[in-house]
Amino acid sequence: MTFDYNFNPVYSFTDQSEDAAITNLFYWTNIAHDITYMYGFDESSGNFQELNYSGLGLGGDQVNAEAQDNSGSCNANFSSPPDGFSGTMQMYTCNSRDGSFDNNVIVHEFGHGISIRLTGGPSISDCLFNDEQMGEGWSDWYGLMLTMTASDVGADSRFNRYDS
Repeated sequence: MTFDYNFNPVYSFTDQSEDAAITNLFYWTNIAHDITYMYGFDESSGNFQELNYSGLGLGGDQVNAEAQDNSGSCNANFSSPPDGFSGTMQMYTCNSRDGSFDNNVIVHEFGHGISIRLTGGPSISDCLFNDEQMGEGWSDWYGLMLTMTASDVGADSRFNRYDS
């Protein structure tokens, strides 16, 4: 197996930087897991984890994160079944933008899994499917908190930082 170590965040049919997209998505999904674990989204809370070392909660439910998913475009989503079943994060491309390189969007999508499992409890995954719920706002908060830098100010754009 060979790896392309040239990174180009601008997606095109001739230059997809697939290895880099997969690596970045894997890295940020794990960062979101590890940080939220430290703040209480652990095995007994229904976190997404293949092996539950504490013996609490159900294991076998890692996040299946899909970089450059072809089933949609110009969006991203996170499907969160009950504890013991894997969540699925689908990151799409949109014109020349690749969601797998937008760390804010990655963490935002992971945030949906957190809010679904914490709001209804680990075994109830349909609690946030009404018109008046906070899932989007909570996910925005996670995305902002985990990707902000010391030099950010309120007027800064939160779009993909690779665009500048």
